[in-house]
Amino acid sequence: MDGMLARKIIYSLLLFIDVIGVGVALMSGNSVFCIVMGVITLGLYFKSYPVLFKADVEERERKRELRRQEMIKRDAARH
Repeated sequence: MDGMLARKIIYSLLLFIDVIGVGVALMSGNSVFCIVMGVITLGLYFKSYPVLFKADVEERERKRELRRQEMIKRDAARH
């Protein structure tokens, strides 16, 4: 099994468990549990986002760079 695929599966499973945990925390009304789940969610988000959405991030950066180059050319043509 590919290492990247294994990481994607693990992070997807962790995100699923996290969603359940956040739901339980919100339904229980326990403030401490909500804060703990919020911290876990933020940590998991920052660790998993580059793994799960790497292709999307690269595509967005590529489009942003192309657009930036187009704007530079357009501005240079005006002056």
